[in-house]
Amino acid sequence: MKRLALEGQNLSLLELVQFAKAEPVVLTRNGTAVVGVLQVDEAEVEAWSLGSNPDFIAMVERFRDRGRREGRIPLDEVRQRLGIRRGARRGKAA
Repeated sequence: MKRLALEGQNLSLLELVQFAKAEPVVLTRNGTAVVGVLQVDEAEVEAWSLGSNPDFIAMVERFRDRGRREGRIPLDEVRQRLGIRRGARRGKAA
């Protein structure tokens, strides 16, 4: 991980991105970390987007509450209902 002090830096955004592609970068101000920059893929962006969406979080909580109230279906039963063997792997899409 690279630490860069904001004081006296003249980095362009492109240069910062190039650093972050190689390793995470922590920008500091007066020696205190203020922001981190790291390379991400689209799956991580989607996860962050959903994880910070209040509507999505509320929906998940509603489903959790419903599961607590009405009961949940054990994973083995779901597999049995769907005809999926335990440990079976899905094939790659053609």
